[in-house]
Amino acid sequence: MTHTYDIVVLGGGPGGYAAAIRAAQLGKSVAIVEKSGVGGTCLHRGCIPSKALLRSAEVSRTMREAAQYGVILPGAEAPAIDFQRVQSRKEEIVQDLYRGLQGLIARNKIDVFHGSGRVAGASIFSPQTGSVAVETPDGEVLTLVNERLILATGSRPRHIPGLEPDGRFILTSDEALGLERLPASLLIVGGGVIGVEWASMMTDFGVRVTLVEAAERLLPAEEEGV
Repeated sequence: MTHTYDIVVLGGGPGGYAAAIRAAQLGKSVAIVEKSGVGGTCLHRGCIPSKALLRSAEVSRTMREAAQYGVILPGAEAPAIDFQRVQSRKEEIVQDLYRGLQGLIARNKIDVFHGSGRVAGASIFSPQTGSVAVETPDGEVLTLVNERLILATGSRPRHIPGLEPDGRFILTSDEALGLERLPASLLIVGGGVIGVEWASMMTDFGVRVTLVEAAERLLPAEEEGV
């Protein structure tokens, strides 16, 4: 089946959906191709869920240090962490924003095709080079013919040879976001922004953290003053 649009956006993350919404507001017919949920890594596996966890971790640390601020909590024991509730709060925030984004896309009359998209060359199935072939989860293949194509395919965690994720002992940030309980200790390989963010979060939750970075300092891609 073939559909025709002024603009097709391959990838429904912040770059993709923002471009799609603006194009639709300017009167263009627009489609988004996304293999999971619109919002991309930022909404579902990155910025939003990690910031929700960071806020819970910050509250935990503040309560442990409350006496430094002249706030005396009843009892002498450190506050307990209900990590399942922490995770539930995170999911509530993500789903609330996801529903809002879906509504925004619907109001702007943008079509969303769920599946894996690839840029196709000219063939009997594709009337022009640059069309997008979409394979849906049920195996159907659709062709989206476009006047303009925007590539916004996002990012994914890098796998290190010898440290391939197994979802149990070796995790990427994707799997770590779904932890059911806090570990006693954690080794983080990589001292970039994501590694340092996770180190900060887990330390505030009371986890013993070791951070490993190959460069001479942490955050090697940022200004040294950071």
